[in-house]
Amino acid sequence: MNTYLLKADTDAELMGALDAEELRITDEEGNVSYYGTCGNWVLDWIGPISKQTGVDENGDPIFTTVPGAHCNLYSNEALPASLGQFQVSPSPATPHRALGN
Repeated sequence: MNTYLLKADTDAELMGALDAEELRITDEEGNVSYYGTCGNWVLDWIGPISKQTGVDENGDPIFTTVPGAHCNLYSNEALPASLGQFQVSPSPATPHRALGN
């Protein structure tokens, strides 16, 4: 199975790109989601990611939000060309979230 890590500047930009490829789940009431199975694809909408940037005086971690919207896609299919501009490259050695983690 192929793993595609996607990142865009905003949620709207990434959702729009996924919508253009019909990679979304719409329920009976018309609610749209980007998390679950969509045809031959598994969508894993992550949204913002936080990264530990230090510790405070009590030893508690300090987190900072990494800019951008994030979504992972999983499939045996090739990534649609229109989504290539959003693919994180190179892929991180330890992604924030992946299937099986």
